[in-house]
Amino acid sequence: MSDRPDTLWYTRCPMPTASGLAIEMGWLDEEFAPDGIEVLSLRAAASRKTRESHFDHSQDNSFREGGNTPPIWSYSRGADTRLIGITWVDQYQTIAVLPDSGIRHLADLRGRRLGVPQHLRDQIDFWRGKSLRGLLTGLELAGLDPAEVEWVDLPEQETFLGDEGSSKSGTLWTAKRQQAILRAEAFALIRGEVDAIHLNGARGLMLEALLGAIALVDLGGHPDRQKRISNGTPMLFTASGQLVREQPDLVRRYLDTVRRAAKWAESHQKETL
Repeated sequence: MSDRPDTLWYTRCPMPTASGLAIEMGWLDEEFAPDGIEVLSLRAAASRKTRESHFDHSQDNSFREGGNTPPIWSYSRGADTRLIGITWVDQYQTIAVLPDSGIRHLADLRGRRLGVPQHLRDQIDFWRGKSLRGLLTGLELAGLDPAEVEWVDLPEQETFLGDEGSSKSGTLWTAKRQQAILRAEAFALIRGEVDAIHLNGARGLMLEALLGAIALVDLGGHPDRQKRISNGTPMLFTASGQLVREQPDLVRRYLDTVRRAAKWAESHQKETL
């Protein structure tokens, strides 16, 4: 067996995860401290290349729990990453329009302009992927072909990997940055440059309320589970292939600690929220 690493890296999206609980409660630190192993967020690294591992999983001795688009993309490009778990947390998803648009049903989207974010500076544009998935699912439910609407790209220079300061336990980007990422879509809708956009999660629901927007569909609560699939549903738990091969006991202990956090959450729902 190879020498023990002195650091285990992790990265997580700002989403509800058992990993997040285990990190916040200090359980991962407690588990590995006796081995002299430090457990650190990628955000503790000064190098942008190291932080980019959130998307391309290039960092050895690392774990990731979050949206499914980056790990699928990185694996398809030959990254040495392994799937070690899948979690399913339904999140709010809708297609939103403004009240004065005259749109009240999904079928009314025929001939209308659908806004699709286009992040120009990120390795993998997972935000565009989740938006396309939601919009295409809405069209499918209405019996509309993608060619029956106008697709409008909304270029965005803002990157998810911004200039947030170093943090040993924080998410790779803050909720404030993710809220800022929504500006291009929100402003395009307000200015009348597009007629509809896809919204998801708590921030999407907040933006919907702020704009007084109309939700055309509840994709996140659709009875067909297939229709609820998006970047964040399901979430994938991955680990460096090198770590799985060389230090399987560390991977097992990491997973066991995260599973303990998940079990704790089941019986402590108020504290978890």
